[in-house]
Amino acid sequence: MKRIMGLLVLSLFLALYVTTGAMAGQIVTHDDGTPITDGIFGNGPDDTVGASTGNGGWNGDPGDLLDPNGNTVNFTDGDAVTNTKWIHGAYIENSGSFSDDVSADDNTVNISDSTVTHVYGAFARSSGSGDAAASGNTVTFDGTSAGAINGGHAESDSGIATATNNTVTISGGTVEYATGG
Repeated sequence: MKRIMGLLVLSLFLALYVTTGAMAGQIVTHDDGTPITDGIFGNGPDDTVGASTGNGGWNGDPGDLLDPNGNTVNFTDGDAVTNTKWIHGAYIENSGSFSDDVSADDNTVNISDSTVTHVYGAFARSSGSGDAAASGNTVTFDGTSAGAINGGHAESDSGIATATNNTVTISGGTVEYATGG
């Protein structure tokens, strides 16, 4: 009986761990027709972009960004992101210690009936010797037009940068450049 109870407790613990881990990130939905001039970030902490759910705004301080994993951005309002600003499922940059590794994984961006300049499923940036990685990010575009769409992008000044298993699906509209990464 003790063994069965032990297995039950372990099973419940694992279920709770998996469930809470899957809930990382936030959902940002912009569907109210307000033009965006500052970009949208799936892991943005500020309520400055008029999103109907989530926040999505960001003040530019990398230390303020939320978890760069498991975010979703839905941009479906038929309006535009202008001023060469971007939509990011997530953005992460090492701050404080430039030797820290950074990664942004499993983010989703859905765009329909809209015009956008640049879209990243995720963007991971190391400003120093740390590695940068973006993996498992997805962008789905069924909009009017887009300049560039990247499923995932990683860059590092002197570390290793890898962008793998990222997906871009285009089912409508005009796109100048697209890559899965």
